[in-house]
Order: sequence, then structure tokens, then C-alpha cells
Amino acid sequence: MRPDELLPAQVYLLIAPGVNENFLKQCLAQVRLMGIRVSCVGTRGEEVGVCGPSTYPDLSLDEIETASLPAQIILPGAVRCAQILSTDPRVGRLVTKMLAAGRVVGVAKGAEIFFSKKVRQNPKNNPLIVYQENRTSQAFIAKLCA
Repeated sequence: MRPDELLPAQVYLLIAPGVNENFLKQCLAQVRLMGIRVSCVGTRGEEVGVCGPSTYPDLSLDEIETASLPAQIILPGAVRCAQILSTDPRVGRLVTKMLAAGRVVGVAKGAEIFFSKKVRQNPKNNPLIVYQENRTSQAFIAKLCA
């Protein structure tokens, strides 16, 4: 299959500087092993990472603003990453569109701060929002993508 024939990603994993590379690596591997297309979406088209291997996003938030919505998005929970995502209005618009369209939003540990700033409803009562809570990363992804 040629690159221009690839299907759009079913899951967007949002990333920003400060993302936890271990969570990112586990998440990407597990979602791909489940046969689900996943793309990393960055605030900008630059590499991100803390102290491990850096990651280049597949797409930027600017590139996906007019694209079709994926089935799910995942918000990683590393504090610096979550803070950066919480101040980006494009992320707020994406989350609002996802919830309005009945799409699932996954929230990793630490990203709950994001929802207190961006979503005016109580996200704990919204069945479209899947929280990691006390689950391992693997259990969280399995629940999210089931």
C-alpha cells in the first residue's frame, strides 16, 4: 500500500514536551499490536521527550484541525506534557469536538488536570471519558481500545 493510500489513524496519541517515553512506547506498541492505527500528534512538528529516546510526532495539531475525527484520542499524563496540552486551545477544541461527536477520550494518570481546565462538565460522569485511574498502562489501553 502506498503512503497516500493509508487509512487515517483510529487513535491519536497527543504528545508534547515532557511526555513520558515509557508510557508513549507502551501505548504505541500495545495499540498497534491490537491492529489499531495510531498516530502521535504533537503541538508542533518537533521532537519531544524527557530523558529517554525522543519521538517525532506523525502529525501536528494544525494538521489535524480540519481532518476527520479519530475514534479515540489519548491524553498522556506526564505533568509537563499535560500542562502544555492544557494551555493549547487546539487541544480544547479537539476534545470538545470528540465528545460532541460521541468519540472516546482516554485520560492517563496526571492528565485529569487538563479536564478541570478544558471541560466544563464533570468528566467522571461522562462514559466517553476513560480514565487510567489505578490501572497499569497496559490495562488502561486494553480498556480504552476494547
